[in-house]
Amino acid sequence: MSDTLTSRRLVLHPGCDFQRLEAALARMSWTRSPDTSVASPIIPGEPEFASWSREGDRISYTFNPVARFRVLNFKGEGAGSRRAEVRDAVPTLELDELEELLRSSEPREVLLGILAAGVMKVVTVLGTVDTLRNHQEQAIAQAAAKTYGDLFQYAVAAGMAHLQREKQQDPGRSVLFSRIGDTNFRRQTVRWLIRDRRESNEHVNGLLRSGLSDEDWEVRASAMLAAVRLRATAVGADVKRMELPRSSREGPDEADRSILKAMHSLAVDRLAGNPLNTPEISPERAEIRRHVARCMLGQPVDKHDRVFLLVQALTEPLSVEDERPPKLDYIEERDDSYWLKKSGIEVCWVAPLKHWLGTDDPDLAAQNPVRCVAPARGFFIACAPLSASETLTEAEQLCGSLALLEGAEIELPDADEWEMAVRGTDARRYPWGNGFESGATELLSPWGLKQPVSLAQWTKPSGDRATVCGGDNRCAFRREVLLNDPTASFAVRPIVRV
Repeated sequence: MSDTLTSRRLVLHPGCDFQRLEAALARMSWTRSPDTSVASPIIPGEPEFASWSREGDRISYTFNPVARFRVLNFKGEGAGSRRAEVRDAVPTLELDELEELLRSSEPREVLLGILAAGVMKVVTVLGTVDTLRNHQEQAIAQAAAKTYGDLFQYAVAAGMAHLQREKQQDPGRSVLFSRIGDTNFRRQTVRWLIRDRRESNEHVNGLLRSGLSDEDWEVRASAMLAAVRLRATAVGADVKRMELPRSSREGPDEADRSILKAMHSLAVDRLAGNPLNTPEISPERAEIRRHVARCMLGQPVDKHDRVFLLVQALTEPLSVEDERPPKLDYIEERDDSYWLKKSGIEVCWVAPLKHWLGTDDPDLAAQNPVRCVAPARGFFIACAPLSASETLTEAEQLCGSLALLEGAEIELPDADEWEMAVRGTDARRYPWGNGFESGATELLSPWGLKQPVSLAQWTKPSGDRATVCGGDNRCAFRREVLLNDPTASFAVRPIVRV
């Protein structure tokens, strides 16, 4: 919690009301600025915003009356010392109290804990926040998803700085990496490392060694690819000893295990300085090795196939927070979640970012070639299916009724939009990652969709056919149905076009 932004904020204890805060600041010669709000506070005597000034420095105060969440933000040249002074004068939320809030059975306290964890940048509660993403209270689940994303982005950046300063108990391995969050967070840490750095050093080598021995196969595979791209020859022996998954129960299916085995062989050779091809291998095998090697190195390739997609998913950090939606009359924002105002339906925002779609799996019922797609504009999509079973006519009527009610363009998504919403930006095979994970089918998609693939779902028809997505854990799975098929009845998840 030593970055500049966090060091200039204080989360007040929920028992510190505004009157107590104002009196404490007055005693320290802070002058409150005139209140310019035109609306009365929701809780009498508890304004949602206030500010004070003193000798060129400034304090801004925000209050969330639902969660009783109070934050002070310090600005100016003396912000750091002013914060320390105020911290000694008013009660603030401490780490043990925050952890108690996250474990509380009271929804308001849980929400307060989530919001506080995000502001305080408490990486140690990532696992708890991750669990809360599936909370039965939608407001809590949505806030947890947002805070989880913010925390792992922060820790990716801060982790390297901490790593350089921390005296390592094991000189060859990163102490910090083994402590920073859950499996998903560690995956993203290594992938941001690949994106942000061009070469390795002793500190990066330590992190890679920890990644190569991680309990999660995706973390190990990403660390192996990071070692290749960053030319981390010092960890070549660690890559050689790296454990590959041996069964589908450990994660990847048989096809991806074969790809991982080929990548591992190439990684060992490259880090040892061995040539890519040797005289005893056939031209066909040499061409396959060249293709796998180019994918591993992030170089242009002639074909985008399953090898390319797996490498992309293991090296590309998830990026779903780059662009917020525009302000719209029919969309209401509540605690970083979005709702259609009149119908009260929760929707998820999908930003206009590049998404890798498709697969070359031979068993797809409908063609879906691998390609990179970005929507012309972002869109909203229902967070949960609105119905479990409708014929296409009923599905379109439901969308039409919502469009009239909300005064917005609401219809069925096309198949690419549906896949973007459940797959995210990193080419992952399933909404949760790239292999088997116990209990993963009910987790949120990268964009926040609930039950992303458990139900087969309608998409926009074309001609006499419609494409049905979902009902198979793979994000890229599709099949076609005839519109006049009386048995065709699937779930409805409308899209709201911006």
